[in-house]
Parts: sequence; structure tokens; C-alpha cells
Amino acid sequence: MATTTQEHIDGLITTIWHAQEDRSVSNLMVARVLDWLNSRAKTISDELAQGITEHAEDMEAIQSLLSQEKALREQSDVALRNDIEGVVSSLSGLSITVVSEGEYERLVEAGPTDAATLYLIPED
Repeated sequence: MATTTQEHIDGLITTIWHAQEDRSVSNLMVARVLDWLNSRAKTISDELAQGITEHAEDMEAIQSLLSQEKALREQSDVALRNDIEGVVSSLSGLSITVVSEGEYERLVEAGPTDAATLYLIPED
């Protein structure tokens, strides 16, 4: 049907284009061509508007996802900072002592001390 309509309009345009005698083109011929052009323009306009609306909705969804990702990243950064501060705080009260293997065994047998001490035994 669309091809038939297109062919009919093409024929009318050709007739109008090549008309040389007075009144060889009727108002009806011109009206049919203009009506068809108007109908096509409306269809194209509606399709464009729909496409713009769909893209706007997509952009809103993307913006929402980006906002959520940013918030999650900020929460993760805060949690990581807190964890780092906790580790640094724990390490600040730690003393490090280098001992021989024999001294280490004696310290282990003596049991825990009140101080938080890390004993390092150098390799030979």
C-alpha cells in the first residue's frame, strides 16, 4: 500500500511539474501531494519526538546509575580510611624487638607480657 501511495504521489508531482497549460493542474492534485507530505512530516516528527524521549529516559537512567556508583565509591573510601586508621592506631602502640631464636623461645615459655611487642628473629 505504501509503495502504491508513493507511486501515486510521484505521478501527481510529475504531472504538476510538467503542466504547461492553464488549469491542467487541479487543486485536488496539489492538495493530495500536500496532504501526503504533511502526513509524512507528522510521522517523522512523531518518530523523532519518541526517539528523543527514549534517549532522555536512557540518559536519566545513566545519570542515576552514575550517582549510585559515586555514592558507593564514597562509602567504600570512608570504610577503607577507617580501616587504615584502625590498623595505624593498633600499630602505634606496638613495639618491635629483634631477638635471637633462643631468646624468643624463652619469651614464649615466660608467657604473654602486658606490652604489645612484635619479636623479629633475623635469618642466618
